[in-house]
Amino acid sequence: MKRLIIGIIVGFLIGGSISYAKVIGSPPPDRDISVSLANWFTDVYNNFNKLDVLTATPNGVRNGTDGQIVLFNDGGTYKLFTAVGTGTVWQQL
Repeated sequence: MKRLIIGIIVGFLIGGSISYAKVIGSPPPDRDISVSLANWFTDVYNNFNKLDVLTATPNGVRNGTDGQIVLFNDGGTYKLFTAVGTGTVWQQL
């Protein structure tokens, strides 16, 4: 009985780690959203696991291209910033 319980726990651990490692496919296109919003969602989807995590606010310091997204770690609180235009202007989302 003890081996069965240990086998079930090990199975859940192995199965859980495999299921979380899968890359989720892109969602189907939605005809009700604009092209620019669809492009923004595509950029977010493509770069979701590649966000730069910063420990200093990017506004006024970091150069960015229009629509670039970074993640700001403010002492354990994460905030999402996007570049507005070109230069060092960033807006929190």
